Amino acid sequence: GYNYGGIGRGALVMSNIFLATSFVYLARDHAGCLDEDKEPIEDCDGKAYGFQPSSFVANIAVIASVLSALFMPLVGAVVDYTEHRRSVGIYLTLAIVLIQAAQIGTVENTWLVMVILQAISGVLYQALVLCVYAYLPDISYVVGETTMTQFTAVFQMSQFTSQAIFLVVIIALSYSFGLGDV
Repeated sequence: GYNYGGIGRGALVMSNIFLATSFVYLARDHAGCLDEDKEPIEDCDGKAYGFQPSSFVANIAVIASVLSALFMPLVGAVVDYTEHRRSVGIYLTLAIVLIQAAQIGTVENTWLVMVILQAISGVLYQALVLCVYAYLPDISYVVGETTMTQFTAVFQMSQFTSQAIFLVVIIALSYSFGLGDV
């Protein structure tokens, strides 16, 4: 189960990279930094909601990181000191999947709401990782240190492989259907 979660997280991370590209493009559009052919204008000083379009992705990361730092002690306490580790992980996963599903609708009229959802998703992702990593000592205790070392390598390779596969599939679909960034 742990390995399947890593595969899912790998695809999630890669989808967020594509989504970040859309956020920057749509922020540029909102700021008036696209020409009539919808191509980026170099050295544009336009702002989207008071920010440079290129800073939206960094702002999402900062907001998610600050909120994660504030809420992780609470999530950690629930995960470590109650019997709700599994249910917290399930609810976090469900919330992230719902946000990802909603973000399929990222267009000119919805991009700012999607940026806010992305910051929330970042916090939820960090909480999910906390829940998932809490299982590692239990797994190690059952299988032993040597086997756990091998498992850890497999877990990481699975996650990164799923990222690569997701990347290849999305690029292939984009070229096949002539799709753009947004």
